[in-house]
Amino acid sequence: MCLRFSEACVWSRINKRMAVRRIGGVWYADISHAGMRYRKKSPIGTRAGAVAFEHMLLRRLLETGSIADPEMDLPPVLHDFAREWLDSYVRANNKPSEQKAKESMLRLHILPLLGQRRLDQISGRDIERLKRDRLAHGLSRKSVNNILGALQKLLNCALEWEELEKVPRIQKLRVTQPAVDYLGREEVVSLLQARTSEPVWQRMATVALNTGMRFGELIALQRADFDLERGVVTVQRSIVKGVIGTPKSHKVRHLPLSEELRTVLSEWSLAPGWLFGRPSGGIWTYQQAADGLGRLCAEAGIRRISWHVLRHTFATQLAATGVPLRAVQLLLGHSDIRTTQRYAHVSPSHLRDAIAALQVAYGHAPSSSRHSQGSDKHKTARGYDRPDRFEPRNVAKVS
Repeated sequence: MCLRFSEACVWSRINKRMAVRRIGGVWYADISHAGMRYRKKSPIGTRAGAVAFEHMLLRRLLETGSIADPEMDLPPVLHDFAREWLDSYVRANNKPSEQKAKESMLRLHILPLLGQRRLDQISGRDIERLKRDRLAHGLSRKSVNNILGALQKLLNCALEWEELEKVPRIQKLRVTQPAVDYLGREEVVSLLQARTSEPVWQRMATVALNTGMRFGELIALQRADFDLERGVVTVQRSIVKGVIGTPKSHKVRHLPLSEELRTVLSEWSLAPGWLFGRPSGGIWTYQQAADGLGRLCAEAGIRRISWHVLRHTFATQLAATGVPLRAVQLLLGHSDIRTTQRYAHVSPSHLRDAIAALQVAYGHAPSSSRHSQGSDKHKTARGYDRPDRFEPRNVAKVS
């Protein structure tokens, strides 16, 4: 009697987390139990047949701890499945730069540790061992999370292809958001007005500071991407490690050009083809461009920075002047607003104003002078009134 009651309780709990789903015209049994999710295609192409198939899988799960048919072949080892996954799924669904990244993560980090294990033998303990080992080899927490993301996508794909009946839970590491580095007004003026023997880097910096483009998007610009009459530049490609692809967000962006930047661009002798191409033809590598920017910084008498600092400078100044973060997100091409939130700390004190408005509603209106003083003090503490801020519309002309 006790065993029957216990089994009935288990069935009751599982039934609350079971369902049949129709995906692409195919019926699937979809079960969640003991922290695991199981999905398997029904051999019968009707809802009733899928429900019966699901109950059969549940009975097998309770009796054996697995939904696998013992008469079926065992899942492949990770090394063999990874090769198929790269050749089919990754090649078909990812940009060339993403394909290289996933292949590298598998070859250097995942397969040396887990390559000879069957897919169904990869456990949560193996995942934790992978984390510990990669951290011990000096990888950053963000890099380890990228590796875990690739492994999770591979295992989820194995589940969809019915090579695997469950996927272990993969919990990523907590990562502290690094401080945003950006230039002040005096640094920007020095950078754009410095005497330089290599004007290409100064021109690239001018466009970067006024559009917020990523480095790969900058070197992929062509003369035809600019419509100076309408004042628009189209960001439709990116170059990463010499491979031409789409921008990081997979979306084409149409960015407005300020009047000053349009004037500067019209004064440049822009030939067809790459806007910032090498004199001998072709494109610059990242290291060549990084060194070029470093030499420009030295000529300007400012600290050495990376190209991404110019993107941070663009976004930080927009946020500091009160531009809504949603607009900043669209200009930068972020797919997730949470990425743009890193610039919220420099936005004007609208939250303080909101609290002040609440006090008015409660009948405790502060004096205008006291409120103003509080806001000014807050802004100074945050650095909004720093004299070294640059104005985004103030573009120096580069010959």
